[in-house]
Amino acid sequence: MLLNLDLPLKQLVYTSFSDVGFKLLTSEQVPLEIQQTFLKQVVDRYWNTYEPKSLSYRAVYLLQVTLKQWLFGWLYHDKLNEVDHSHIPYFICYYIAEPLYTLRLEKICICLQKGPVELIDYYSTSVSLKPLILKDMHLYQEARPGVVIPWKIREQIYTAFKQEKLIDIFIPFNERKGVIELGTQVQPQELNTKSKSTNDNSSLPLIPVNEQKEQKGVIELGTQVQPQKLNTNSKNTNENFWLLSKNSILLIGMGFGATTIIGVVLLIYILFQTKVLLWHQSTQPPNVSRGVEKLE
Repeated sequence: MLLNLDLPLKQLVYTSFSDVGFKLLTSEQVPLEIQQTFLKQVVDRYWNTYEPKSLSYRAVYLLQVTLKQWLFGWLYHDKLNEVDHSHIPYFICYYIAEPLYTLRLEKICICLQKGPVELIDYYSTSVSLKPLILKDMHLYQEARPGVVIPWKIREQIYTAFKQEKLIDIFIPFNERKGVIELGTQVQPQELNTKSKSTNDNSSLPLIPVNEQKEQKGVIELGTQVQPQKLNTNSKNTNENFWLLSKNSILLIGMGFGATTIIGVVLLIYILFQTKVLLWHQSTQPPNVSRGVEKLE
């Protein structure tokens, strides 16, 4: 039986609209408790009106509410209110109400990295958001860029998922000179997870990430790791292994070649000596001496 990798999603969008101010728009059949969870566990946790994020800020989040309920999406901040110039966050969230498995979870991570499918206009408040079905991740053009999830964090997500722990992560984006750099320093509370068997649906603290720490004019995010330097230890190990293997093969080949040459030389020498010996024997005169018969 083939696994169904399609992701049937319902949308939730929270931002400030031009005519009504801040409002939550959702697709039909999004449960009220999910809407409340989204506002409390996502919006209220990640946006502080009194300490707004800097412009061009963006982040991704993944929140597993129950065994069959997931929220994931993006936070963008690149707009100011036209009247009072206050900061306006833009939360885009996808809700899936089905149990997941590893391949589907990987698809969600790819979606978070690529970006949302579409945006809702700030002037559209009367529309109901249509459900989405994500099939091939390469078939849609993202409306905005996402955030790269380091492989180390993804491994932690898969480990927590296999251990039946609820997943709760938040990863902000940091840009310096056009290079994506993500904080991978993870404290003992690496993943904000908890046992699925617990009856308390409250979430543990987030992954501790220092969002904007300035040092000598450079914005850093946790421990700076260049994307091309991720997993460098394993790459170096593999390169050393292959280098040793190539050297071993070269030495073995050289040894085999030398042995072959020596063997051929010895064979030629033996054949030559044999031929010389036979020639000497053929040139010697026959022995005409005979035994003396004893006369009676």
